[in-house]
Amino acid sequence: MRNAYFILSVGLALVFAVSGCRPLAVTNTNPGIKSGIGQPDAHTPVAKTNSVSPVVAVMGGETIRWAEIRPHLIEAAGLMVLSDMILDRMMMEEIKKRGLTLTTADLEKERQLMLKQLHKDENQAVRLLRRLREQRGLGQERFTLMLRRNAGLRKLVGKQVKIEEAMIKRLFNLQYGEKIIVRMILVSSPVKANEVIRRLAKDKTPFERVAWEMSQDSSRANGGLLPPISILDSTFPLEIRNEANRLKPGELSRTISLNEGQLAILKCVERRKPEKVDYAKVKANLQSQLRLQMERAEMDRQARMMLEKVNITIYDSVLGEAWKKHQKQLTELKK
Repeated sequence: MRNAYFILSVGLALVFAVSGCRPLAVTNTNPGIKSGIGQPDAHTPVAKTNSVSPVVAVMGGETIRWAEIRPHLIEAAGLMVLSDMILDRMMMEEIKKRGLTLTTADLEKERQLMLKQLHKDENQAVRLLRRLREQRGLGQERFTLMLRRNAGLRKLVGKQVKIEEAMIKRLFNLQYGEKIIVRMILVSSPVKANEVIRRLAKDKTPFERVAWEMSQDSSRANGGLLPPISILDSTFPLEIRNEANRLKPGELSRTISLNEGQLAILKCVERRKPEKVDYAKVKANLQSQLRLQMERAEMDRQARMMLEKVNITIYDSVLGEAWKKHQKQLTELKK
């Protein structure tokens, strides 16, 4: 159970989260541009569905013009594209201000980082990356822009990342220390929690069956089985970690209160002893992992800082509404 009490699918999605294939910030520090949604003046071109609008397709003798598909394209992906472009420009301004440069080698390094996150085998990684780009509509233009954006942000935050020995040892203990294997049933009310306990304790119904029938967590598909839990793993709620840590194999937990009124019941399946791994042999790899994690966090922070300076006027009504919602969501995240 992770991140707001859901088992999140890692793997492919995680790679793009790490590599930044999402709009991190939208920003423009030009003092001459004011925030808000403006109205076009006499010099602002307005698309019309007429013969002036370029033809993009012909079907059965009927033309489909740019003015017809433009609002739909903006609604579908306009905010994402605008976000990417503005962040890219602001990033490049900051790169120049600090006297830094971006090279083709920097972009290739970002691509290699992405491939390594996808799969150990290079050929398999290339296939997975191709599939991801197809799924997310990343053609060469946007993919190159993404690589440049990430390379630039990484260069901007590089000197801010400081790794200490204690941090590496903590990651070592997280990856190779004791792991607790549990199953979980997640419900939304005390009434349902009591029913779960009755079925488990009194009726002796198998935990996996109750999880499948009653749990509201995605782990129900696996009979409530969660990924191995480390007491150090903050991606699991502290209440889950503490309760799992006190259980012996075969024991049921108490009812655990979580956020938003959710309740969880655990069953300990196994306690795995720490792996016998030589710290010195894996230290360099752990340090590399840690650097990537910390760089990602700093890159996100840098992008948010840029976003706070945004001043932009949007004349398209559809894009303007999307922008307002986007700004509202970011404001709520800061609270």
